[in-house]
Amino acid sequence: MRVRDGLQERPVLRLRVDAWPAAAELARLRDQDGVTGVEAAGRVRLGEDDPVGLASWLVSLRDAASALMTVRWAGELALPPELITDLVHLAPPEPVGPAAKLWRDRHPGSGLYYRRGPGFILIKDLRQSRTRMNITLDDPAELELFERITQPVDADELTGLRTQLTEFLDAGLAHRTGPLVVGIATHLRRWPIPHHHI
Repeated sequence: MRVRDGLQERPVLRLRVDAWPAAAELARLRDQDGVTGVEAAGRVRLGEDDPVGLASWLVSLRDAASALMTVRWAGELALPPELITDLVHLAPPEPVGPAAKLWRDRHPGSGLYYRRGPGFILIKDLRQSRTRMNITLDDPAELELFERITQPVDADELTGLRTQLTEFLDAGLAHRTGPLVVGIATHLRRWPIPHHHI
């Protein structure tokens, strides 16, 4: 599929949810093939009764945002409003129902980005649903937890990092669904951030 944007055509991939590329592949598609967006084929159902599906989709949305790709998807959301307010920096679903509308309304201007430095990670929280803040992670336990939750992980495997996990969850840097925890901050790969991603 190609999408016309002004005078330029941009390639957009239409993908099954279970065939979504990993972060490195999304970045390669953007940088080498000029792909600027992805579209989910079919409707995505998100609910806390399916922790694996929810955590996996959050990784897909996070990784696409990290690759500066637009995402189009339609979803059936069975999520509480307090969870949606933590996710507003990620691409919202097509507007179907009040949960999707809440997400879409708070998305413009929202962001949750991180950049790596030597021995630290800087996080900028610009979500409309939260107090805007800058966070620095430099404690070895914080850095270890941040790395471990780049993919969904069972919270029981994080026994030595309970204090840090609680702090991450309270700050909305990670989401817990059932036994799984996953980080939701997007990786800032380029500067400046295009205006439509802020």
